[in-house]
Amino acid sequence: MSKVVFILGVSIVCRTCVFAQTNFYTNVTNLWYQGYKTNVFAIANERLAQNTNDIAGLILKAEFHFAHLDSSER
Repeated sequence: MSKVVFILGVSIVCRTCVFAQTNFYTNVTNLWYQGYKTNVFAIANERLAQNTNDIAGLILKAEFHFAHLDSSER
């Protein structure tokens, strides 16, 4: 019985984590395409302040800098 409860608990936690990640990427994508790129940059910096190896934070920060370079070349 305790194994079943443990498996159910792990299943619920995993589903919650997957939903949270999907929600994060949806929110960041919406912010980016609505023109709130500085907000995305702030999110990237916040994630990198917690963990300097956070891949999502690194990618978001790089995208912000690449977007800035593209707009300054025009």
